[in-house]
Amino acid sequence: MGGGPLRRRVVLVGATGSFGERLAELLARDSRFELVLAARRPEPLQALAARLGAEAVVFDRRSPLGLKTMDPWAVVDAAGPFQTSDLGLAEAAIGCGAHYLDLADGREFVARCPAALDAAARRAGVAAITGASSTPALTHAALDLMTNGWTRVDRIAVAISGGSRAPRGLAVVRSILSYAGRPVRVFTGGGWRGGTSHQRRSPGWACV
Repeated sequence: MGGGPLRRRVVLVGATGSFGERLAELLARDSRFELVLAARRPEPLQALAARLGAEAVVFDRRSPLGLKTMDPWAVVDAAGPFQTSDLGLAEAAIGCGAHYLDLADGREFVARCPAALDAAARRAGVAAITGASSTPALTHAALDLMTNGWTRVDRIAVAISGGSRAPRGLAVVRSILSYAGRPVRVFTGGGWRGGTSHQRRSPGWACV
């Protein structure tokens, strides 16, 4: 018997958040995917699922044991905040043979992923992609386009400033506040110095 192409089942975690909802709207319009919306709060989750015509599952990324029952082809983590997250969801996705992608914006979280996930992902034959967020993913995609054909790049400085009309969900606010009072490196007066994230900085400062 003939039939249409097999649709790939994508579990979108954090579907009702600021970034998750936008991604859900895009995926729902793509006929290649069967979308499963996952989030902790049932009321907004059911409302979004009804609007997009997608399946909904109440799910907490901090306890990902039920992920395998969703039979995912891919798992997308748009929940956050990643600054305080462990790799449990990523490990669970790889463990059930699903591709994994997150929108992480936390430097330490992203830095842990290669050593922790690469070997298991290779054994499972799946991709494990982290940091597919404003930075580094989108900023570097823009840089690739802007510097196409260049022979040399000496220095790159990236800064993000939220627009006044940009949505700010709870995870976004928690992510921003997680840096308050933490140590940072500040480039000022021609050299790097230690400081904290609440200190005033002179013009030309940069921190990593």
